[in-house]
Amino acid sequence: MAIEAQGFPLKRVTVSVTAGSPTIKNVDISTSSVNISTQNLELYLTLNESIADLSPKNHSMKELGTGNRFVADRNGVAGRAIEFNGTNGISTVDGASMNFKPLTMGAWVYIPSNTNTTQLILGKTLHPLGDGYYIAMENGVISFLYTTGGWARYSRTDFSSYPRDMWIWIGYSVGADGNGWATVNGTTIKLVTPNTTAADATATKEQFCVGTLSTTSTLPGFKGAMDHVVLYSRYMTAEELKGIMDAAE
Repeated sequence: MAIEAQGFPLKRVTVSVTAGSPTIKNVDISTSSVNISTQNLELYLTLNESIADLSPKNHSMKELGTGNRFVADRNGVAGRAIEFNGTNGISTVDGASMNFKPLTMGAWVYIPSNTNTTQLILGKTLHPLGDGYYIAMENGVISFLYTTGGWARYSRTDFSSYPRDMWIWIGYSVGADGNGWATVNGTTIKLVTPNTTAADATATKEQFCVGTLSTTSTLPGFKGAMDHVVLYSRYMTAEELKGIMDAAE
């Protein structure tokens, strides 16, 4: 349900009803559902008891697998984050229009100490070096990858020095000129050009996925939790993304 009144921001809520019984849903419209920058905002998943996209694009989302469970977020508020078990996930229904350059993406994640050393966190992937972009863990190393039409940027950083069993934020951004950065908890890593090049590829309908892929892959799904996911079709600094992630409630 979408609720809007003059002088107040649009608010979207999920309402469950039972046939033959009245349902009451109290909604506070004094605060915005999207209280972050909406400039070129392509996807915004708050994951607050819902997998709905709250960006201006209002993408249709679908659950991948089973087991989506809402848990406490990074502020300890119940039901405002989602837990992943390695097989469940979320994706856009049609990702054909989700190829961007420039691009910025980010997420708050909780990575347990007993999680997989190799797993997809989020992204739109075609590999190796086809069109796509993702944040993933590969044998304990966090990888940030962006490729399109034979052009690519990537960065990999050892995750062993980063904290486990607590909330951290991750993200990266690539500009139209190909320069960019990746970050884990505010530690910025520059993206580099790989030694190999990809064959030219065209945009596909591969969905943008969170937690696991919508197609068969050898990359296991994410085990842990996420609080917010943002995707922008513009370049921004690490400081700007940090401000957005801090503001996302």
